[in-house]
Amino acid sequence: MYTVWETAEQVFETWNDDFEAIIVARANVARQYNSAEAVSARIKELNDKYRSKDLVALEDHPQDPEEIDGVQMNHGDLILVVIQRLSKINKHSEMLRNGEYYHKWSKENLDDVVNWRFTKDS
Repeated sequence: MYTVWETAEQVFETWNDDFEAIIVARANVARQYNSAEAVSARIKELNDKYRSKDLVALEDHPQDPEEIDGVQMNHGDLILVVIQRLSKINKHSEMLRNGEYYHKWSKENLDDVVNWRFTKDS
């Protein structure tokens, strides 16, 4: 049985630009291997490894609820890892910054989801 981050690494390794993003989804059946902390730490390792190849992954874990302005933003049932081109997601994040999309986000939410992608060392 593959862990969610092992599957994500396979996607990173075989990436092509036929898709805008690839979502790896997994029910959290193997909780000891796929805890919120374990998934987050491993996805950070993958981001550190593949960032230089202009790829990034964002994770969503049911045990790590994300709430913005009273709205639950994450899926809630599945572990999700969204893999896409870093340059594209950052380009679109910049467009959102120019509007009102991020106005109600806390600094913690922005740092966790957006701001780290714009730094050289994540």
